[in-house]
Amino acid sequence: MAIILLTMAYVAYGMGECPLFKCSKDVEEGFCAYANQIKDDTMINLNPCKNDLVCNYEDLIGKNTAKCVKPEKSLGIKYPGEYCEQNEECTGFTSIGHGMECQDNTCMGKEENEPCTFSMTCAPEYYCNVKAGKCLTRGKLNDDCTSEMGSCDTPYVCVKEKCVRAGTLEVGEPIDNDFACKTLYSENGRCAVGPKLKGYKEGTGPMICHGNCTYIIGKSPEAHEPCTCGHTETGTKFCNPGYGDVNFSDIFAYYHYMEHYNLSCHSYYGNLPLCQHKPLSNMSVQYKKAMTSFYRVLEWSAFTSNPDCVKKTFTSYYWELIDDIEHNIGTTDEVKKQRKKAEESNAGMRSIGVYMVIIIILAILATTLAYYCLYRNESDSEPEKKKSPEEIALQDYPKDHNPS
Repeated sequence: MAIILLTMAYVAYGMGECPLFKCSKDVEEGFCAYANQIKDDTMINLNPCKNDLVCNYEDLIGKNTAKCVKPEKSLGIKYPGEYCEQNEECTGFTSIGHGMECQDNTCMGKEENEPCTFSMTCAPEYYCNVKAGKCLTRGKLNDDCTSEMGSCDTPYVCVKEKCVRAGTLEVGEPIDNDFACKTLYSENGRCAVGPKLKGYKEGTGPMICHGNCTYIIGKSPEAHEPCTCGHTETGTKFCNPGYGDVNFSDIFAYYHYMEHYNLSCHSYYGNLPLCQHKPLSNMSVQYKKAMTSFYRVLEWSAFTSNPDCVKKTFTSYYWELIDDIEHNIGTTDEVKKQRKKAEESNAGMRSIGVYMVIIIILAILATTLAYYCLYRNESDSEPEKKKSPEEIALQDYPKDHNPS
């Protein structure tokens, strides 16, 4: 998907200017897009498909038109452990066959110590140790590891022959895997701050490009890159934020989510947590946030200022994730509000209970005090007892006085 977007951006840039995207009902029935030339501009007219059909927009390159077609299953791209609906979706089945089928909506893989020649055939808990020629268990935190892809289980990466958590090492720490760094970037074998887009404001999207994009890379000379085409109504060119500008927190959050629930991504993904264990609609919000972050890292400009028709064709995979995230967060917020309201109500009831106890205690104290005062008054009103002559004679002596 990203390759197609990049290809289209490159082709458009090769024409000199970026194409303009227009939502139009003039698109011929059965088609979803056509391109035409208006003076020096290429106009891509779009009308999203209906009735569960999808736009085969790849045909725009070379044909200038794209038809609405029935969605097809992507064949041979699912690794062991991933969700599937038919055998042909699984990489192992298309390359090996028997034993690598889709069972219970999961692509099968080889188990521990079974022979292998490459990692895509092993189950997600294992990786193919080429030297041993068999599937071996992937390492967990602080386990020994090798330089072979996937020798550490997700979300760990192999650094200096030990499995460490991805995205945890600070700038300056020695590494041999960028994914160990909080910045996902390294220079000269150490974690480093990634390239930063000159003039970029933190927390914003791509910048509009007027010539080229300038990136600052540590103490190195500034680097200049060409503008990137977006999918906008005006043919706007953009500069994407650099690695040093991107917030990777959603990706790292999903790493920790996977660790907590003991989920494994197939070793063929390397260190990317992009595997899909269930239908996309059933995947967690954490996964969807990680995926949208990953897409933005690839090419944020592709999703900036999209008209609605672009969101439903070229970039639908991204915006469907965004919609799901917003829906789930909205639901979560509503649940939180209801829970907070219930807690406040319970707190109120608890407060009333406390007040009632205090009132009862005060009432008991008041009653006790009243009885005490009444008793004292009664005692004070009794006539004084007459002293004996002996008591009168001794009253002026100290108590310790010895008369002998």
